[in-house]
Amino acid sequence: MLQTPAAYGPHEGYIAAARPRAQLWRLAPAALVIIFFYVAPVVGASTYLALTLGPEVAEAMQGRVVEGAFPGTMLIVLYSFTGLALGTLAAVRLVHRRGAGTLFGPSPRATAKDFLAVILPLAALHLLVAVLALSDSTLKPGLTFIDLLAYLPFALPGILIQSGAEELLFRGYLQQQFAARFRSPLIWMGVPSALFASGHYLPDTFGGGALAIVLWAFLFGCLAADLTARTGNIGAALALHAANNASAMLIIGLDGNLDGLALWTATVDMGAPDAFSLILAADFLMLLSAWLVARIALRR
Repeated sequence: MLQTPAAYGPHEGYIAAARPRAQLWRLAPAALVIIFFYVAPVVGASTYLALTLGPEVAEAMQGRVVEGAFPGTMLIVLYSFTGLALGTLAAVRLVHRRGAGTLFGPSPRATAKDFLAVILPLAALHLLVAVLALSDSTLKPGLTFIDLLAYLPFALPGILIQSGAEELLFRGYLQQQFAARFRSPLIWMGVPSALFASGHYLPDTFGGGALAIVLWAFLFGCLAADLTARTGNIGAALALHAANNASAMLIIGLDGNLDGLALWTATVDMGAPDAFSLILAADFLMLLSAWLVARIALRR
């Protein structure tokens, strides 16, 4: 079995709160709590729209929201993750009977410090790459800069909520619970990352490239888990996640896929393997570069 690296010493303090009630059976009722908090508001809103506007209009509106093609619908998508965050916090409290704050790490100050230490250099990295990418003549303009500035006070907290909800669930709750039960990083890093990646399997959107996207998401999960283990909190992982999503949602978005708040959009032909492979290789390189920048910023 793979041994825990010495650099993961802070991880012990991070998972300490999960040890008293680390039984695997608790994952099932916890999942029900999380699903309820996440799904109930969506079902409630859908039911209300269907009753007031009719099922056809409600279905059309929900389709528009899922696409995230407009600023308003993108904000709805981002803030809908509030339920996922609250559900994860509630599950820890109700099922495992420990403080919800333990998902962030044993020290709120250290969590905030690591987040700030990583988010600033990563923001600079993503902005630099975006400037270089603007030389691509195929990019299409999206929002104007003035419009984006008007939406930023709502978009940035929304991205933090969306990224934070996923980090609380995968690098917080699941990583802690599996690590409290199993010593091997293959399990506490691999299983949550695999679950995280499975949620990115979208064959209708990405066609033949769907599995490659899943692989990218799995690697992202592993690198975020690595940062969490090295620091003993989710601050750095949250910064990695938020910076990536802010770049993809606010600067250069993928045309037709959650691009309602982006300054520019890129059109990717999923049926052209060479073009898609080139873009995917650049995404993998960017992810590894961002992780290295985070490591340097943390100096751990």
